[in-house]
Amino acid sequence: MPSPSPADPAAIGEAAPAPDVDARQVRILKLVVIFLGILLFAGFAVVIGRIAYLATHPGRSIGATTNAQDIRLTLPPGAAIRSTAVSGDRMTVQYESPEQTGIVIINLTTGQVVNRITFHPEAPRH
Repeated sequence: MPSPSPADPAAIGEAAPAPDVDARQVRILKLVVIFLGILLFAGFAVVIGRIAYLATHPGRSIGATTNAQDIRLTLPPGAAIRSTAVSGDRMTVQYESPEQTGIVIINLTTGQVVNRITFHPEAPRH
């Protein structure tokens, strides 16, 4: 008697796949696998397309302008800038001079001064 081949599952004593598997179930399983594969590739295509779109059409970041501008801010004589802060397309500049302290708000998109707030020290009372 020849020895059983390891490649032959029936010869080793393992059960062969059941021949009563419905051909309809196999066909449905194949369609589901094909559909999920197409869905997976479509998802990858959408992600790659979105990355390509964002790379070629960058959005506006905080304080970004379409054209580089030279924004000039006039401060009182002897003034020193103490702090700056950016929020969206606005920038605040806090300054201090011997006569006054103030805050200037600038629109970074247009380069225009939106508002000036000055604080004048009150004269000492005697």
